[in-house]
Amino acid sequence: EFFALVDGVRQARFTSTAQHGGQLCVAYPPLRQTYVDNILAIARQQPLTRMFSLAQNDGGQHCECDLCRAWDPAGGGAEAGDVESAFLTDRMLRFQNDIARRVREQIPDAEFTATAYHATGRAPLEQTVDPSIHVLGYYNYLPYRFHLAEKRQELEQAMSGWSRATGNFYFSTFYFAYGNYSLPWSSVDTQRWAIQLMVDNDLRGFNGYYGGGDSRAPMPQMGPDVWLLSQLVWDPGQS
Repeated sequence: EFFALVDGVRQARFTSTAQHGGQLCVAYPPLRQTYVDNILAIARQQPLTRMFSLAQNDGGQHCECDLCRAWDPAGGGAEAGDVESAFLTDRMLRFQNDIARRVREQIPDAEFTATAYHATGRAPLEQTVDPSIHVLGYYNYLPYRFHLAEKRQELEQAMSGWSRATGNFYFSTFYFAYGNYSLPWSSVDTQRWAIQLMVDNDLRGFNGYYGGGDSRAPMPQMGPDVWLLSQLVWDPGQS
């Protein structure tokens, strides 16, 4: 019962298929208490650790049980095998906020990470974001489509929504380093658009930028483009 119910079967393992799996039944009360107990156990074993992950597993196969569906805003909900059209941000945030609140009752300075990714890429409709949660926005399925107007609009809406929802939002991606993924990104037009998008949001919540496996310039496979962009994001007034 701790794991996602998909097509009537509990997905109690992580797989290496395209959709991965091993998601949790986040609305199930015993699961949430176990999650809290595990974090507190880690904290006892590692007294200096104060940052804990609340991120879901990669890919889809999120829970379709009645408990979890009841947490979704109208029009949302898990759709088996269709991670891009599902909207689960509010469901996951309700879970993450609950865990954060319970842990901070025992560890007041604890902080957490969550991911805006696939079915949680869009900003929440109803839930707020606990100030102790840092949201990492991984938009890896968008970079190679940035030349399409509708895909740019998706990212613009996601960034503006998250920047309004929290001051702890990080724009991240790592697919730019691979073959065709980096081609649109290397265009002057795309870089100008991305920089302007972050400036238009006053950089509120955009506390960092990650573009590959190495933060030094030049990055492997990519040359200096993303490194230069990251410097402009930090200080748009630079030449």
